[in-house]
Amino acid sequence: MGSRRSATPASRRTAVSAPAALRPYSRRPSATLRTELLAAAREAGLDALVEVHDERELEWAAAAGTTLVGVNNRDLSTFITSLETTERLAPLRPAEALLVAESGLHSSADVRRMVAAGAQAVLIGEAFMAAPDPGAALAEFLR
Repeated sequence: MGSRRSATPASRRTAVSAPAALRPYSRRPSATLRTELLAAAREAGLDALVEVHDERELEWAAAAGTTLVGVNNRDLSTFITSLETTERLAPLRPAEALLVAESGLHSSADVRRMVAAGAQAVLIGEAFMAAPDPGAALAEFLR
């Protein structure tokens, strides 16, 4: 028996009961695709976390009316992280948008630094996944 394929393209499928959507890209999608994806998320009743890397992308996100802005501190072309990215972009975010600092956070001091810059939430993955005991690493962040 062959595998079943959905008639709906992967780019058009939505998860049922998901409160938010995050779609990472290895390359920046066109403005048209970003607009279509944001509209599809809204149609599905999802909040979309719009990830930005620079001022140009943040301007687009603001113009699109996004309410969740994720600033990725990782340069996807070099994989170098710099918390200065959030510090530089945070003052430019739309006032009505929640700001999420993403990538490069390795300690509770980093979280405090991002909050001081204006982040209202953080997205931490690598620091926990690289830890021998992710639960203990989380406990350390919460101190």
